[in-house]
Amino acid sequence: MGNKRFRGEGTVAYNEHRENYIARFSYIDIRTGIVKRKSFSAKSAQEALRRGKKWKRDIETGLLPDGEKTTLWAWLDFWLINYAKNKVREKTFDKYESCLRCYVKPRLGNVAIQKITGIQVQQTFNELLVTGGERGKGISSSTVNATRKYLRAAFDQAQKDGIVKNNAIENTVAVKTIKRDIQILTFEQSKNLIAQSKDFKKQYGDVPYIILVLSLETGMRLGELIALKWDCVNLNSGLIYVKRSANTSKPSLYFQEPKTKKSIRQISLMDSTISALKKYKDWQNSYKAILGDKYKDNGLVIVNLFGNILHPSNFTKRIFKPLLNKVGIDRSFRFHDLRHTHASQLLMAGVNPKIVQERLGHSTIAMTLNTYSHLLPSMQEEAVKALEQKLREV
Repeated sequence: MGNKRFRGEGTVAYNEHRENYIARFSYIDIRTGIVKRKSFSAKSAQEALRRGKKWKRDIETGLLPDGEKTTLWAWLDFWLINYAKNKVREKTFDKYESCLRCYVKPRLGNVAIQKITGIQVQQTFNELLVTGGERGKGISSSTVNATRKYLRAAFDQAQKDGIVKNNAIENTVAVKTIKRDIQILTFEQSKNLIAQSKDFKKQYGDVPYIILVLSLETGMRLGELIALKWDCVNLNSGLIYVKRSANTSKPSLYFQEPKTKKSIRQISLMDSTISALKKYKDWQNSYKAILGDKYKDNGLVIVNLFGNILHPSNFTKRIFKPLLNKVGIDRSFRFHDLRHTHASQLLMAGVNPKIVQERLGHSTIAMTLNTYSHLLPSMQEEAVKALEQKLREV
């Protein structure tokens, strides 16, 4: 089939060998003034033309970098703003930007995008595992694979837009994932951690105490605790309704809906948790009365002494890590490990994994079982013993 011209906006022809349409466009390189040509392929003539017209419009207005000369970082920067930002949640976008800026830009950022090879990128991934982090230490395999995922998406789009002919990331492989060992506290350590948190009362009131009680007795994430409002706590029925989470990726913290539908949930409270919340609410109200207008009432459960939002990083640095030192727990223990502790203690107490999944807000039961698979062998042993005991009673 011969070439067809559509209103002077490029020519399109059918490629019988590839069974697709190819649209060819002329454009002016705004930096050199040279007329160049670019081709775009698609299953239909209309789609091939659409891609070409968009690309030509963007490059002639300076929106799109010229693929023949642009660096990898110039394209990544363009892709982040024009494609990724409108497609994902802000916290996810921040992860995209951070990984690409910290791990890809210093190593490959100045290389022309069309000259990037799969071998180069694979070597970069391997190096990141060994020396990619702070002070020359490696970063985790999961972070490397996340970086690979983001980079592949950027190259996919570059290929669609005609910036590159081939996707170099397709020739790379994900690095082997090394699962981080879950750290959990014993019942005695949990009790001691809560008790010692009261020593911070003079500086921070009852806030450290209630955060630890809620984390260890509900399994809520720190972001969920920070975003929890009193109107989502029913002390009469003993329920907490998790409806929001704090986005902590930037200094300007804000609240949003949890990432998955399963994260929006209700959690039944133990009597001891209800009692602790009642006492905490009384303390908060009395402190509010003392400060008067100086107290900023946001309706939040977890706040600093003046009613302002408590930033998670401040809590971790000024309260949680010093508290770990005080009770003799290794500083590598994370606040999120309190959530793991809650789940593990439930499973060890014989609670059905489905119930644990619902309390934690995991998207699937498989996620719960995979996360706490280390506990399953001992649970099986206890189940067999219980069954044997029942059979003996018959």
